[in-house]
Amino acid sequence: MQDKALERPPMPDRLMEEDPRKQVSGKRRWIWGWVPLLIFLALYGLDWVIFGPQAARTQKETKQMLAEIPLPPATSQDGYGSRYDANKGYAERTFVSAAPAREICDFYLPRLEGDDWVSVHEDCQPDSNRFLLELRRGNTTCSVGYLGQKDSKNRYAIRLDWVHWPPW
Repeated sequence: MQDKALERPPMPDRLMEEDPRKQVSGKRRWIWGWVPLLIFLALYGLDWVIFGPQAARTQKETKQMLAEIPLPPATSQDGYGSRYDANKGYAERTFVSAAPAREICDFYLPRLEGDDWVSVHEDCQPDSNRFLLELRRGNTTCSVGYLGQKDSKNRYAIRLDWVHWPPW
């Protein structure tokens, strides 16, 4: 009789299964699947909150610098574009001219170097979609590129790119 008193009663089958509290329901699994995306979006938004005002100021300064760079003689502006994010941006003017690439290089190189730009690359051969000049000043790069021909005239672009990295 004593042996029966020490015996444990048989465990119900449901207790032998895995603890239901440890099982993740489909709804919870779905929510946890979205957590990395939500964290990414929150950090991206935080990046804009912290660095957005500084980026807006830098973009405004970049547009002003581009406006101060003159166009070569006998050219006409063909287009303008600009865009920025929290840590980088650009402003660009395109123009058409009958002048060959060498004349465009000879026009811009002394002017930009006189304004404390440092030459990084110079190759004044008129190959389509190619940088003729690349200069740097601080965190800003100035590129003069040949874009090909348009209406029997040469098409060029002058572009200022800026970057704040690391952003702190």
